[in-house]
Amino acid sequence: PTRRSSDLEVTMLLRCEGGNFAAPTWLPTLQGVAVLQEGGQDIQWLLQADGTAVTLAPDGVWAHAALNGGDDGDGSVIISGGYGGTMPCVSTEADMLGTALQLPLDVAGGLGSSVMHLMALSNGRLLAGLEDGRLLILSVEEEPLTLATGVFNLVGTCMSDDDKNLYLCSNGAMRRCAVDLDAGTCSAFETLTLDLASEPTCVAIDTSDNLFVGSTDGVTVFSPDGDAVARASTPAPVAGCCFGGLSFSDLYVAAGDTLWRLKTNAQGVRPPSSAFLKQMDKLAAAGDYVHEGW
Repeated sequence: PTRRSSDLEVTMLLRCEGGNFAAPTWLPTLQGVAVLQEGGQDIQWLLQADGTAVTLAPDGVWAHAALNGGDDGDGSVIISGGYGGTMPCVSTEADMLGTALQLPLDVAGGLGSSVMHLMALSNGRLLAGLEDGRLLILSVEEEPLTLATGVFNLVGTCMSDDDKNLYLCSNGAMRRCAVDLDAGTCSAFETLTLDLASEPTCVAIDTSDNLFVGSTDGVTVFSPDGDAVARASTPAPVAGCCFGGLSFSDLYVAAGDTLWRLKTNAQGVRPPSSAFLKQMDKLAAAGDYVHEGW
């Protein structure tokens, strides 16, 4: 069904009786969204463009994120984390769905603590939130960098379009810090005062720095100044959200046993792929004009 909730048009995409969806992740190569099925947290679903849902491996998934795979950027893999800090991954190619691949990140021996949250960063990196409170930057080419410690109960993160500000939902509050991903450093955390009736459960951001914050009541959109500008209610507490769609302007929301799509007039932030950044480097080396925002 499609309905209007406050200022946003809301469409239900998937319902699984008795389910408990979380952590939606958009997969551009398949034009579909993957979600975790909590309660044992051993099932991944992939809702494809044709509306079908299939089960993915592996079992024991507590968090996941999608990364572009290969130098051409045409493929994607889902990096998943779980108990003990192990991080297997699965292919999302249509002809290899669920096929185990070699992990592109050198953390096969584990991270020493369970992976509770993952988010894709620019240049093929990952942000990993661990049960012991560490916030790590994982990279193919570098050793893990500790961005922060003491970050517990992390349930949502997003990064501003310029890669300079990190937003976190942790310990029942929305916080922000300035980061340098290359150096692996961040400033002291600043707690944001937002007009929410309950604790934030997830967050996404658009290219204009508007925050889309999930809670037990639904999704609230906040301007960069912290003013609530739109709201959409959901029949169950929101457990995760992400931008996706052809123009990256649809917000996918996991709430209880349902998955919803919210049409927006914004464009969500997405980290550029490694292939895109390599192409920009080639253009710069050749002396071609490169847009200031790249």
